[in-house]
Amino acid sequence: MPSGIYAVLIADVVASSTRADVRALLGKKLAAAAKRHLDQKLIRLPYSVTAGDEFQTVAGELPSLPALLLDLRSSLRPLSLRIGVGIGLISDRIRPPVNRLRGEAFQFARRAIRAPGHRKHQERPPFQI
Repeated sequence: MPSGIYAVLIADVVASSTRADVRALLGKKLAAAAKRHLDQKLIRLPYSVTAGDEFQTVAGELPSLPALLLDLRSSLRPLSLRIGVGIGLISDRIRPPVNRLRGEAFQFARRAIRAPGHRKHQERPPFQI
């Protein structure tokens, strides 16, 4: 089992039901961002679309998290994102697909994106650590 603290990102496209092209646009933009982010070691695994307009990954090093979030938001424009970040342990070896991994970092990220008072149309849920 791996040891260490990781950051998990779970992101959701805001107001995706109002866009007919959301899946195609998300797929295209996310693929380009994933290649760049993997090359720059901002993420450990490719982004995995888990539910229509939701995707997740494991971030690279914790200090690069702000740069990752900023670049992700700007790269996916005009799509707006709600991003939940969970910082904690991951129970499994870090390997694809990301949606099969487990651990408190994933639980915290899920809690952050589903935090009370943060509805689907709001962009910024609180962080959970």
